[in-house]
Amino acid sequence: MQFKPVAPGTIAALGRVVETASEIKGYAEALVAGLRECFDAQSPKSRWGVDFKVGADNVSATIESVFGKARSSLIVEIGDKELYGRYVIEKETRNSDGVIAWKPVWAIRVSKDGGIHDGETGAELFSAWRSFDHERTGAVHHLAGSMFYMIGKADNFPE
Repeated sequence: MQFKPVAPGTIAALGRVVETASEIKGYAEALVAGLRECFDAQSPKSRWGVDFKVGADNVSATIESVFGKARSSLIVEIGDKELYGRYVIEKETRNSDGVIAWKPVWAIRVSKDGGIHDGETGAELFSAWRSFDHERTGAVHHLAGSMFYMIGKADNFPE
């Protein structure tokens, strides 16, 4: 693998990294609060049976369902030119020796301006800080269902 040089001005263009990362975490906290509300609501609870427990950091979570155990966490990264968050969902699997391994199965992109995207490359579904509740509710339900689906579709065994 070749490591390319970083162009002059690229680092300065990132701006206030600590402040931006903190804002992204705040947007992810709003997303996670919505996911928790969705998974705890009567209809999704009875249909999907997901137990979504939010961690002390208000962003990470442990997830249990009929498809097994999963976890989610926020990773802040540098994209092409700016910071963004990747809310990663990983499913618990076991390797051939029976040792627990975590397999990434899906991610939600959290942009630095609060945009919550459908997966990593999908369209922005809502803004974590600008959207009205009615706009957010359907989008969060879609994201919760997508997480549940991808945990179940984790391709642990060939068909």
